[in-house]
Amino acid sequence: MRVLAGLRSFGARFRRATSGSTAIEFAMVIGPFLALLFAIIETSLVYFCEFTVDAAVQKAARSIRTGAYQTGHYNATDFRKVVCQDLPAFIPCDQNVMVDVRAFDTFAQAADNMPNPLNADGSINSNFSQFNMGGPSQVVIVSIFYDWKLIAHFPGLGQFTGKVGLGMGNMPDGSRMIAATTAFQTEAY
Repeated sequence: MRVLAGLRSFGARFRRATSGSTAIEFAMVIGPFLALLFAIIETSLVYFCEFTVDAAVQKAARSIRTGAYQTGHYNATDFRKVVCQDLPAFIPCDQNVMVDVRAFDTFAQAADNMPNPLNADGSINSNFSQFNMGGPSQVVIVSIFYDWKLIAHFPGLGQFTGKVGLGMGNMPDGSRMIAATTAFQTEAY
């Protein structure tokens, strides 16, 4: 009986004691809170980057469509500089940005002959980049691929989930490929 009464008094004292509970609650909440905060920030950056890359492709492709670059004798380096000017400062325009411009005679030919930018293992094909702006009334496909090294990527956990990894990564190494493509027929300049 005394043991039972002792347990009851211990339980009552334990429920009333509040010293250190704030620190314990903070320790339990801060980890998930920070994980959620960083996930929101990284997701926002990825979507902002995707929209910015798409806008850069559309703007640069407009000059190919009107024939301004063809008659101005732009080369691949000049075109890459124009594209990079429209990318945000946190996207370094280095080897992680691939620019591909291909010309075809018809849309059907473009659909049948456009190669895959990925290798069989899912990595980016480093030989994919080509630069051919075509001529008047030709079909041109302009693509930009950016391999973003994510802040929070967990490529090793893919073996448990069946996915490439956890988070925003869609490449085998846990990074994110951001791609923007536009297809159009050039004007008869």
